[in-house]
Amino acid sequence: MFHLFRRPTYRGTAPFSATLVYWYADRVTLIALISLALLVNLPLGYLRSRSRRFSGPWFLWVHLSLPLIVTCRLLLGFGFAIVPLLLLAAITGQLLGGKIKPQVTPAPTIVSQDDPTD
Repeated sequence: MFHLFRRPTYRGTAPFSATLVYWYADRVTLIALISLALLVNLPLGYLRSRSRRFSGPWFLWVHLSLPLIVTCRLLLGFGFAIVPLLLLAAITGQLLGGKIKPQVTPAPTIVSQDDPTD
């Protein structure tokens, strides 16, 4: 079905044959799957960075996305050739998610109604 490094073959006389369309559709699906692996791991990386290292929750946040990614890979018909790309995207998502800093707004200053300076 999908060959990662194979060039498209033209089986017809038209430059935009069905084979070429499938070749590009496979590439778009691959990019969508890699994007999914990265985006799912962003919030998980944020949660992982707030957990103690090598604790139970830490392992949960690191590995929680793997069943989803593996299931999507198998349902879309991709083989083992793209596993390194998906792993790289998942690790990148974890690292970028760990860099997210929550925006803390300062508490409003409360002025007493009984202010003698008025």
